[in-house]
Amino acid sequence: ETVVKDMGTELKALLEEIVNTTMIFETNRKIIGIDAGKAAIMTASVHDTDKQIIHMSNRKTTEEERFKILGIPNGRWREIAGLIGYTRLMNKRITKFIPNVRHRPTTKTTDTDRIFSSFRFMNQQWDGGEDATETGGLNAAFFDTPWYRRQKMVQYSRRQKAIDYFVMFILTGEEDERKQKLSADEAKKIIVAYGDACPRHNVKGAPPAPNMPFFRRFKEKATCVLVGEFRTSKNCSSCLQETDQMKLHRLKRCKNNACPRDVWNRDTNASISISNLMLWTYVHGDRPKAFSRKVQSRIGVAQ
Repeated sequence: ETVVKDMGTELKALLEEIVNTTMIFETNRKIIGIDAGKAAIMTASVHDTDKQIIHMSNRKTTEEERFKILGIPNGRWREIAGLIGYTRLMNKRITKFIPNVRHRPTTKTTDTDRIFSSFRFMNQQWDGGEDATETGGLNAAFFDTPWYRRQKMVQYSRRQKAIDYFVMFILTGEEDERKQKLSADEAKKIIVAYGDACPRHNVKGAPPAPNMPFFRRFKEKATCVLVGEFRTSKNCSSCLQETDQMKLHRLKRCKNNACPRDVWNRDTNASISISNLMLWTYVHGDRPKAFSRKVQSRIGVAQ
């Protein structure tokens, strides 16, 4: 439903041209499936023109071989966006001016007394209570200072620049910023299928990721549509059968012995499924049963 609602006239025209063409890449269109996440900010599968031509003319290839996989690790995002240096700078200032803040009681508890205790503690630190008489508190050390506002502005600028860089990296496949050239007409011919399950909250053990800002920037640069991510990581994108989680992190094994693909990286598998689901939904009007939620009847029997 998400795909159907978001499909504008321009996107439908592009998909119509692709579906009615024997070889997808004779249309000079590019389809990109994106699986957003935390450990990896995003994993993108881009239809590879040369490999698609080989598949159509000389020999049959497995589904994954027809894609170029691009990834953005969370660590690289934090480095390019300047988040690592910014966090280090803020921690250094806290240690210098308001060291007591590091002893704040945790709010990650179901005990209301401990939560209120944490709030009272921060309230004392804010305007220079009895625990912050020398520095004037958090407000004086940070929020009322031109230094802090300048650092926030610098960090915001670096973050926006990093988002632009990585969006163009996905659209062009070029890591060198000088080669990331794309006209407005060329960009609008690129179709980005963006997984709609991008986390809207922080995940324990993983730094926060700007998934929604990325989605909004893709919509500005290219033709972008949200695609439901249900079972895209769990089902094999080659044979649509379920996969088993392996002991190795983020790897899955297909249960189907006849499938040409044995082991998948879960993010790669999901990104390929997302782009395929967008095309399938356009042609057939609904999702394949392997990627659809079971409907519960009134007597509780799955349909």
